Amino acid sequence: MAVIFVAGDRPMDKQSILTSSNQIGDSKQCSSRLFEQFVARLGWEVNLNKHDYYAGGLANVSTTAPYYCTATTEILFHVSTRSMGDGDWTKKLRHIGNDEIHIVWCENIVDYRRNIIPTEFCDFLIVIYPLTNFRDDQSPALFRIQIDEKSSLNVESDNYIGGAAPIGPLFDGALVDWSLLAPLVRATALNASRAKKTSVTSKAADAHDFVEHRFEAFENLASKMENGGYQTSYNETIKKLWNIRN
Repeated sequence: MAVIFVAGDRPMDKQSILTSSNQIGDSKQCSSRLFEQFVARLGWEVNLNKHDYYAGGLANVSTTAPYYCTATTEILFHVSTRSMGDGDWTKKLRHIGNDEIHIVWCENIVDYRRNIIPTEFCDFLIVIYPLTNFRDDQSPALFRIQIDEKSSLNVESDNYIGGAAPIGPLFDGALVDWSLLAPLVRATALNASRAKKTSVTSKAADAHDFVEHRFEAFENLASKMENGGYQTSYNETIKKLWNIRN
């Protein structure tokens, strides 16, 4: 999943967006404090050099990344303000452009448009707009949600008019409090990802739904452990599984 920062004082084009850093300061290439706090709430930072689990294709091109998992889910977030390689923003574009889900944090006065970072993917777009006074630590912040999804994500259901079940819990136009923002955005993005994998139009010969995809991930992990893919003992591996946040 991609997490994209759009600054309020920079041009809204793909190069300007993808050359922002995660440093907080007055420079136009810096990120914002609140955005970095939001990213920190999406998951926990993992060292990819020591990370034995899902790495989202960043194992050899990045040092750290936000990661989230449960017993049935693994998510590695491609954050636009993080380095993904040797500093070449086009390599960052390659990773982000291949993501099916884009989460955009927009501090610009102009609404974000899907075609700013053109890609044939990005099946589900969640845009977060901080409202007035969002930099005031003493006042609660509200955030407007914009959702743009491709029609191919419609999941057939007999319980909804037209047979298309909405993807939630967030919806287009919702106003969300800061305390609930990250978990609700993550849940909506995860549901959209699962909808993509179960949608009729994605059922190609080599397509799998999210349950099959998760089963394959476990099989690959077991195979890697059996074939000596890890340089740790059984006891150390089990300890890491129970203490994955470290």
